[in-house]
Amino acid sequence: MPNSVHARLSAYRTSVEGCCNGVKFSRNRYVCCGGEVKRKTYGSRTGCCRYTVYNTSSHACCGGVVQPRPHGVNFAYCCGTTVYSRRSSHCCSGMLYHNAYGSHNTACCAGKPYNRRNSICCNGKMVPRVHGGYSRCCGDAVIDYRYNGCCGKIPYVRSINLCCMGVFYGLIPHARCCGSAVYDYRKSVCCDWMVNVKNDTYGIQGCCRHTSFDSSTHICCGTQADL
Repeated sequence: MPNSVHARLSAYRTSVEGCCNGVKFSRNRYVCCGGEVKRKTYGSRTGCCRYTVYNTSSHACCGGVVQPRPHGVNFAYCCGTTVYSRRSSHCCSGMLYHNAYGSHNTACCAGKPYNRRNSICCNGKMVPRVHGGYSRCCGDAVIDYRYNGCCGKIPYVRSINLCCMGVFYGLIPHARCCGSAVYDYRKSVCCDWMVNVKNDTYGIQGCCRHTSFDSSTHICCGTQADL
């Protein structure tokens, strides 16, 4: 065992020393790979690939296998155990495909590449971006998020309908959500997801947990309003 590796179960300085499977070692000269102390053969560029050390400047660790970086350190990515460049390829579910739509426009949908500039992946299905940059998924459908919302997986028009925590409602005048319920904010107040009828005698309507109270004459202490 190297001199810089010391006896088991002893105190150590975390700034310059480490603990590898119960063994203390010098961080300047060694590295812990898979529970084993290994020499830093490549200095600060030394990395671990399971139990093996490698040069991170010239190689990459892909799926536990050390592979050369043929595309340089800035463009090498892993796809399974293969190194590839995103400038020319795209990885979908561990399979490499040609970057037919360019590095910025290629994406994956159900394990296959597609052009996200004119399509969108909804629920594992490629569908056209019928609303251009404003397209969003709602279940299997595509909506224009400027005017439409998604209630669970149901599309709806915001100007006509209301969705409260996944519960779909028709549009109600002066309505707001209180949890999954709706209420008329002119007549009621929502306190911790509980609807309370407004009291016209209150100076200032406030909430104390689930209950409304007059905050001009009372204060809320813990769970109840006190004078």
